[in-house]
Amino acid sequence: MANLLTLALTETTQTQYEVVAWDLDENKWVLLPKLPLNSATIDNKPVWDLFQVTSANIARDYTEARSNVHRIDYTIPPKPVDIITGDDRLKWLHKLSLNKSVDTPIGTTTYVTMVEPDNITDIIMTPKENVAELRRPFFWENRIEFQLNGVTWEPAMSKVGVACKDLRWKTFWHEIALNRPTYFLAARNKWLKFLSKNKTFFVVEYYNNHRNYVIAGVHSLPYK
Repeated sequence: MANLLTLALTETTQTQYEVVAWDLDENKWVLLPKLPLNSATIDNKPVWDLFQVTSANIARDYTEARSNVHRIDYTIPPKPVDIITGDDRLKWLHKLSLNKSVDTPIGTTTYVTMVEPDNITDIIMTPKENVAELRRPFFWENRIEFQLNGVTWEPAMSKVGVACKDLRWKTFWHEIALNRPTYFLAARNKWLKFLSKNKTFFVVEYYNNHRNYVIAGVHSLPYK
């Protein structure tokens, strides 16, 4: 059984999501895709939650090219374990960003990394092209523009910023864009200040031999 520290809950399809976790035993990133959005709870506690440690029986998924992708063996159901406390969160973010950070978008061979941007300049939320269904966050695209060591991360030259698929982040901005569009600009400016004031980290996930990448998770915590 692996002890997995959940660091991102990431949108994948309309009905599924992915867990991005740090394996505390093997000291490596783990991707667990294709989890149903209505994931199980144990004693009213989510099996997977941010900064929660979940004990799970996992194995490398060799049908996937990316070495970080694993599958769950449900013969022994995953269960949450009380290990990480609130005081540990910033310490873990610092540790993982220092150990696994990269200076440029193509400066890594792993399929997951943690970066601490030095400048965040825009938050964008727009409906996806040729989509009439707007009531679900999946049909919207959220993008964050940021720089790291003076380099702007921008995988799609035709679009500003990096797509963000953090489930909670997208749900938050979807509610504002759909129901309170006149408040969006004020919320954007407020959050840009908030992200700059705090210690902010992005979990970045890579695809297609590192030709594309997304923000899988957003963390922003006050300075200690």
